Amino acid sequence: RYKHFLRDLLENTSPYSAEHQKLAKAVKSVSEVSQWVQDVIHKRENSLQLLRVQKLLKGQKTQVLTPGRWYIREGWLLVVPSKGEELKRRMFFLFSDIFVATKPCHPHSNKLACQAVYPLHQCVVDKVFGHTQSQGGLLSLSFPHKTLLLMSSDQQDINDWYQSLTAAVR
Repeated sequence: RYKHFLRDLLENTSPYSAEHQKLAKAVKSVSEVSQWVQDVIHKRENSLQLLRVQKLLKGQKTQVLTPGRWYIREGWLLVVPSKGEELKRRMFFLFSDIFVATKPCHPHSNKLACQAVYPLHQCVVDKVFGHTQSQGGLLSLSFPHKTLLLMSSDQQDINDWYQSLTAAVR
């Protein structure tokens, strides 16, 4: 609020006024402090998300809490198996550097078992199905030794995943 108040005050002060330069410095200083505070808040929120996901995972094999890692999103998707088996509903977590596939430990547990961790720097994302206004869609994630086909019956959900994955891979 102070930043906006000072900016409005600066805009309504004559550039020839002795106060104009002082106000300009104050706007710059308050803007820098405001940005610093926003960055601290953003980093704290990210740390809390990483910690929350770490606590959801059973065991300590998968290390989510890693410096420089950013939480992006999570959600349930269906994995389309390669050999005509049943679709498998899995919870996925997308971070700035990895994509984590999990499944519930058992039906009445809120804990998740990590099934795979895929490095994003080796990933190619393609929209296989879902370009139209049909129901849902299918994404292909190609890694050096594995291809994942992920499906959602919700068109907006699959589009959001596509956008998030594409941006994270970039």
